[in-house]
Amino acid sequence: MIARIIGCGEEQNASEETMREGIFRRLGSNASSIRRDPLVNFLARVDTFNLDEFIGSLHFENVTLPDMQQERARVRAYTGLKQQMEAELDFIRYTLAGDSQSDCITYSDMPIEEMARDPQFPKRWMLGLSMILNRGLVLHNIHDVNRPFSEMMVGLESNVPLYMTGLIHPYYLPAAQESVFCHLLKVSGSAAMECCCISGHPGTGRYLLSTQPEDIERVYAMGKQLLAKAQPLMEIYRSEREAEFSKRMASLWAEGDRRVVRSSLPLSTISEELLRSILARHKIAKRLTEQIVRYSLQQREASEAFLTAHRAVVEYPEMSAEQFERTPLNLSLADLFLNRDIPYSYEEYAAHLEQLRAFAREHPNLTLRPDPSPTFRNITIIIIEGKCVVVSKDKSPTVHFVIRHPRMVTAFENFVPPVQED
Repeated sequence: MIARIIGCGEEQNASEETMREGIFRRLGSNASSIRRDPLVNFLARVDTFNLDEFIGSLHFENVTLPDMQQERARVRAYTGLKQQMEAELDFIRYTLAGDSQSDCITYSDMPIEEMARDPQFPKRWMLGLSMILNRGLVLHNIHDVNRPFSEMMVGLESNVPLYMTGLIHPYYLPAAQESVFCHLLKVSGSAAMECCCISGHPGTGRYLLSTQPEDIERVYAMGKQLLAKAQPLMEIYRSEREAEFSKRMASLWAEGDRRVVRSSLPLSTISEELLRSILARHKIAKRLTEQIVRYSLQQREASEAFLTAHRAVVEYPEMSAEQFERTPLNLSLADLFLNRDIPYSYEEYAAHLEQLRAFAREHPNLTLRPDPSPTFRNITIIIIEGKCVVVSKDKSPTVHFVIRHPRMVTAFENFVPPVQED
């Protein structure tokens, strides 16, 4: 964990001398110059991302698609890094040009650092995938989680916009893959692509892209076979899956001790009187008011039952009036999928903060850790040691990620939010 914080890479690769120098730099340098933890980058992307703004920034009209009626089915080979990037984009173009609505299946354990360094490729790739999802095609993406942690998180960070559409389903292969060869498989109803190279030498690999029906059928069968061996990397819940998410969250109350990193105060600790007063000030409709109050009471009851048998550590924002004026807080309503802000006044925040402290005094199994300068504004993180992590985003859009992959759960357990200096 220390190695990641000070920018020394994976801890097993950090010598004592490297660690000593890294700690020296970390304590003696401007914090803004230190490389950020890749997990922090992922969470920051989730926290600040706005799906509507992202979609509005796309210019679909600038993408030229091949004419499938004039172009005969064919197989094309690509070699070298530049052609390999073109192959990735051509697969998207042929998928979009076809009329099939079949799901897409993708897997790759090919190195991605070189492609990510190209200034244009990530933008073109993301635009193409956004167009695929805009067509209503569902994408089953099998991630390679056996990469170095930082590289794996770069891949996840780049996919945040896709995850938030609700049309992408991420998976991983639980068994470790061989270390000699790297592979790629991508297939849709209109195109199929395969690649193999020696590990560490992606430039000698050859991408084969085919639009021939027999190749598409064969690779699609392989994709389904691969998908059958995969497990969900995370469960993604948007508003259309609200009922499923409520059941999932109810089941998590029995999972054991937890740590919660909050961007606002827990609604389970607010009094009904104060909550109704805040909602009345914002002129919230009666039906929605009753829904929010009912949710708050249910959460309080569930929290009290949980704390009789389990422990919880809650990290929450504790702000001065001056800090609050710069960055006011909103009611924590992500579980209701409202996708809107209902802000506190500072007086309301201070009153709820005192009620939170009183709740903690009444429940010895609850430990509070105030954060005077919270890192995130729109997300809450629930970490259940050794079992799962729930990352909840309040708005733009409201979305919840339930993560169970052991490596990612461990990373969250060791997660230390960076200090935000005024």
